[in-house]
Amino acid sequence: MPVQPEYNIILVEDDPDHATLINRAFETEAHCRLVITTSLAQAKSLINHTPPDLVITDIRLPDGQGTELLAPATGFPTIVMTSHGDEKVAVSAIKSGAAEYIVKTQESLASLPRTANRVMREWRLVIDQRLARERQQRLTAILEATPDLICIANLDGFLTYINQSGRKLLGIGKNEDVRRIRLADFHSPADGQKILSEGIPQAIREGMWTDETTFMSLSGDKVLTSQ
Repeated sequence: MPVQPEYNIILVEDDPDHATLINRAFETEAHCRLVITTSLAQAKSLINHTPPDLVITDIRLPDGQGTELLAPATGFPTIVMTSHGDEKVAVSAIKSGAAEYIVKTQESLASLPRTANRVMREWRLVIDQRLARERQQRLTAILEATPDLICIANLDGFLTYINQSGRKLLGIGKNEDVRRIRLADFHSPADGQKILSEGIPQAIREGMWTDETTFMSLSGDKVLTSQ
C-alpha cells in the first residue's frame, strides 16, 4: 500500500475551542502535521522558516486579517474560515487567491481534514499542470531555435507540429494550420509509402526510425534528408 506524503499544515486560530476541535479532527490524519498558531505574526514567522503545504486561517485575527497570508501562485494554498455573516469577506478572499473558505460550524470544522486533502490534491494538480506547460514552452523554444526541420505527426501521418525552419523549407505558411497536412505529402509516392508503412510503425515499436528520404517543397524543390 503506497505511503501518503506528509503534509505540513499551519492552522491560525485564536479561538482555543475551535483550535481544539480542528486539532482533534486531524488526529486521524497520519500524513498531516498540524502546527497551531494564534496570530498573524506567529504564522508569518513559521511560513518564513518552513513554507507549509497548506495554511488554514481564521479570517479575523487579533493582529490583522487572515487574508494577509494569501500566497502568490507559486506558494501554497490557503483555506479561510469565517463566522456567520462574514461570507462576503470570504468571497473576497477567494477572489484574492484563497483556495477555499468555510463557515465555521461544528460539522465544517470536524470535516476540515477532508476539505484540506481535497484542496491540496487540487493544488498539486494545478502546480503539475503549470510545470508541464513550462516544460512544453521550453521544449518548443528549443525546437523553434534549431535550423533543422523538426515535426511531429500522429499515427495516421498527419502533422500536429512543425517548427518554423520546417515551414520555411517546405513552403508552409508561418501561421498555416498543418493538421490536415500529411508528412508523406512532401515526398515522392514511393518515399511517402515508405514513411507510412515502415517509418511510423517502426517508430512506434522501437522509438525511432532511421532512413533517408527526399522532401519536396510546395515550390518543387527537392531536399535529401536523414531521419
